Amino acid sequence: MYQKEAYTRNSDRILIALIERRMDFSSLLDRVKLSAPALSNHLKDLIEKKLVSFEVKGKRKIYYPLENAYRQPGVKSHFTGIIEAYRTIKGRKKFWSEVGRKAVSLFIQNPDSAFSFLSAISKYRMHLEDHDIEDGIEWIYMRMLEDFNLLKEMKETVKELELRGINSKNIKKKFQNKMEDFRNLYISLGPPFSYRWLDMVEKLEE
Repeated sequence: MYQKEAYTRNSDRILIALIERRMDFSSLLDRVKLSAPALSNHLKDLIEKKLVSFEVKGKRKIYYPLENAYRQPGVKSHFTGIIEAYRTIKGRKKFWSEVGRKAVSLFIQNPDSAFSFLSAISKYRMHLEDHDIEDGIEWIYMRMLEDFNLLKEMKETVKELELRGINSKNIKKKFQNKMEDFRNLYISLGPPFSYRWLDMVEKLEE
């Protein structure tokens, strides 16, 4: 029983790592901290189960998750916690009492969900509904796009005010505060969200 549970947990770790970003064997080995033979066996199994595939780039195989990977219980548990952390951080009314309530609720349902929830919350400064985890991840990406567009509009407003010779000190300050809030939020969620946010902000700062 223990070996089966450990094998399943390691497979989930591999899937979560590949959802965070595509990786070759060497990078994945560093990420999941398994022996090379163990990782090879896991990848072979995951490919046979149509949870993972790969593309060949030069001499390397680049592994990536397939759609069914998001439906695996361990993956769903991990992202359940991440999605709940996002919701809690975004709606910060009675923040810490809400954190406690959510953590207890998630722990009763699944300790792995509670762990990923608290892990994300702990990095941030200052009962998931039964739906497809892919929808939840897409939902966060959509909110991220809205936040980015808000920053973009604020930056354009600052430029326009300055062109007209109007003092933009207050909106500049609000822009910087929003930038910091959003950065803290998406960095706390970790990959793949943190990677995507940093890429978007880099374009904003050009």
